Amino acid sequence: MKLSRTSKVAVLFATLLPMVYMALFFGAFAYTAVGGSEKSPVFDNFGIFIAIHLSVMMLMFLLMAFYIVFLFKTDAVKVEIKALWAIALFMGGPIAMPIFWYLYIWPGHEPADDPVA
Repeated sequence: MKLSRTSKVAVLFATLLPMVYMALFFGAFAYTAVGGSEKSPVFDNFGIFIAIHLSVMMLMFLLMAFYIVFLFKTDAVKVEIKALWAIALFMGGPIAMPIFWYLYIWPGHEPADDPVA
């Protein structure tokens, strides 16, 4: 499975977005819990928070599907460890996905079209 450089960067952006969102989400709740102001950014805009939260959850499911399909279609990952990577991507998604992206998607480990190297 070959991806263009732009597609690889887009996948990285989509992969990092849930972690950034999670940090902002917990920060907003911590700010509300500490009582930083009388106006709560979480509860005053709860409908918006739920919509964004559901969107990020859908993005995570789509990313997991992409990474699993990429894993089994690429020759960059050895056959012996594909099952291990599938478990890691499924169980530790937000942590395993950037590592997998760095190791197997970004470097362009796809086999060369020209076998003469």
